[in-house]
Amino acid sequence: MIKTVDAFLSVMSVYCYLVIPRLARLADHPEVEINFRPVSPGVLRNQKAYFDRSMMEQNYFTLDAARTAQFLGIPFKDPDPSPVLFEPGSIWIASEDQPHIDRLMGLLMAAAETERGALPLYGAIMRLIWSGETPGWHQGGHVQRVTEAAGYDFASLESRYRDNAVRLRNQEMANNEAMLTGGHWGVPLFVHNGEPFYGQDRFDQLLWRLGVALPNT
Repeated sequence: MIKTVDAFLSVMSVYCYLVIPRLARLADHPEVEINFRPVSPGVLRNQKAYFDRSMMEQNYFTLDAARTAQFLGIPFKDPDPSPVLFEPGSIWIASEDQPHIDRLMGLLMAAAETERGALPLYGAIMRLIWSGETPGWHQGGHVQRVTEAAGYDFASLESRYRDNAVRLRNQEMANNEAMLTGGHWGVPLFVHNGEPFYGQDRFDQLLWRLGVALPNT
């Protein structure tokens, strides 16, 4: 019997990036089906929640992200540039103009409608942005390069999201609502049989609930 997991992940979350290798292995499990649903970054999806964040929280987040990446053995560096642009001098207040995240979400939502699905593209984009290996990832055709390396037709995806921008944006909003219905507002969020598992540090509990094990590779 196939066990289904709804996976809600955002391009802006380092913790989503850090769970990708384990999620990709789970997606290959013969008894599991991953329904990947890209969602908007929290700073855009729930802006009011970020208006009064403190520097202490930011400092801890910075420390914990680097420590968790080191613990998991995953290359990591703060994105250059950030997928979401912020108001100068603010901590997590998003700017009105968001060219990077709009483009990335358009590609992912277009990929979600292909036979291949969006998860391989998501993993490729997240490694491009968060590994620290490609400063200026938004320039020089890097996004196109990793998209095609992941097995997608870049021009076709761009055409699809430009021609269907309103419909794909509505689907993104539907994913945001479905995440809340699933039981939490944060990412990464995994929902199985109506039970939510929030955070990359709950992934082992998800495996336990699924009753599956991943190979140690």
